[in-house]
Amino acid sequence: MRKSERRLSENKKQAFEKTFPYLSNEAAEYLSGYRLNVVGIDSFSIDPQGSNSESHRLLLGKDILILETLVNLEELKRTFGKNQFCLTSIPYKIIGGDAGGTVALATEI
Repeated sequence: MRKSERRLSENKKQAFEKTFPYLSNEAAEYLSGYRLNVVGIDSFSIDPQGSNSESHRLLLGKDILILETLVNLEELKRTFGKNQFCLTSIPYKIIGGDAGGTVALATEI
């Protein structure tokens, strides 16, 4: 399959952008009650499209960092099982930015 054939049509892209998985405000509130340093998700954003970033503000207000668009999360369970792992996140330095890409690595403890 050629790369151009793998692209979503504009209609499918717009439909996906309106329905991608996100973290509800209730879930963000629940997670903020724990002593977490970071929350990661394998979706574009923890907030739904068109929102006012409530979940972002709630978590960041409690000093909980957010990692979005993570990939291969299913590998964590397969690789580490029920064992703990160490997550290392190395952000790209973007001068004047308040967000940006990161390299996220999971290693065995």
